[in-house]
Amino acid sequence: METGYARELTYRHDDGSFSAFGDRDDSGSMWLTAFVVKSFGQARPFIYIDDSVMEKATDWMISRQNADGSFPEPGRVIHTNMQGASATGSSLTAFVLAALVEQGPIDNRTVVAVQKAITYLTTIDITDMYELAISSYALTVAGDPSASVMFAKLDALATIKDGMKYWHKPEVPGTSPPRWRSPNQQAKSVDIEMTSYALLYYIRTNDITGGIPVMKWITSQRNSLGGYHSTQDTVLALQALSEFATSMFSEDGNIHITVTVEGAIYEFDVSSENALVLQSVALPSVPETVDVSATGSGFALLEVAVYFYVEEDIEEPSFSLSVELSDETLDSMKVQTCFRWLKAGTSGMAIQEFGVLSGFAVNPDSIERLPILKKIEVADRKVVLYLDEIGSDEICTTFELERVAMVAQSQPAAVRIYDYYEPSNESAIVLRSSVSPWEKTANSEM
Repeated sequence: METGYARELTYRHDDGSFSAFGDRDDSGSMWLTAFVVKSFGQARPFIYIDDSVMEKATDWMISRQNADGSFPEPGRVIHTNMQGASATGSSLTAFVLAALVEQGPIDNRTVVAVQKAITYLTTIDITDMYELAISSYALTVAGDPSASVMFAKLDALATIKDGMKYWHKPEVPGTSPPRWRSPNQQAKSVDIEMTSYALLYYIRTNDITGGIPVMKWITSQRNSLGGYHSTQDTVLALQALSEFATSMFSEDGNIHITVTVEGAIYEFDVSSENALVLQSVALPSVPETVDVSATGSGFALLEVAVYFYVEEDIEEPSFSLSVELSDETLDSMKVQTCFRWLKAGTSGMAIQEFGVLSGFAVNPDSIERLPILKKIEVADRKVVLYLDEIGSDEICTTFELERVAMVAQSQPAAVRIYDYYEPSNESAIVLRSSVSPWEKTANSEM
């Protein structure tokens, strides 16, 4: 946590604000500054947090609050769902409101700013599902009674299915014909965030019974490693699940679980002593049925994870992506990649990853400095470019690969571009070189 705190301070501006790329950005971001303030406030009980850092960031946000109580974004909202479907900025205002309250004890100036934000959220007409979810949560955190009215609107839009409850934001149609989508595919980040905010509302209002079907859905959307699509939806989902687990935890809990699979019996015991320990078993094959029985009292989670592979991507691509190799020699080659956004509007902050071909290394100085290029990370076998939002106009960038070792049977490398906050919006292709050092050597000897 201390390492994370120190690293986060490197993204701080002189005025106390924070942004995705620190001083390389023209202005601090309201959303990111609020996120940092909230995170630092949560870390305060465990590590040292400089009060002046919190005060200066809070002052920066409050000083930019509009007269109507809303909060503007002088920087860039790289998390596009924060904008909702409306131009009013209610999602951002709700996010900042929650951060101001959750950071810990607040002074009189912050109290005034909080009240102005509450007034703004309760006097405008909010209909967007994401805005309703985050506003309901923020008003609950702030202790405003109108939160129940806001949540009632959201509750009317819920999907209830198979004993679970969740919220789904319809997707903007793409330009390609619709493709088959697995019914068990992980939900979009925006759906996980909205549903997590709803669960946090249930927890804050002590409606644990109402939150159980919501908790079940969020849990069902975890990947096999326990996470979700992106950083933000994982943070929110884990916060909601953690707070729910806290409300359900009992020192007296003791559960004995028996799992029967094709005649084999596996037994697990969950108590207060090992409640935080993951117990698992790998099955030798995929069974037709898994029988589970449990005795005792308490609350536990059992998950069955199934892995399988498909020959090709079944998702509609979100980016157009092409890669071309040129000037290929034994010692070097140029790589040009072109890309554009295929869906409506623009992407959020995008990441482009280049796997480096065997025997080569990237020349960092050769990477073309596009106006949208914000940051470059170069590792041994990969170069990562952080890009601003990408639109429908094609953009190309080039760089050079230089030979560092003679490698036989050079393996292909993957090139991938994806939306940072919605990684399922991606496209990927395989990069191959036609030049082999061993073939060149053999030809020269002949």
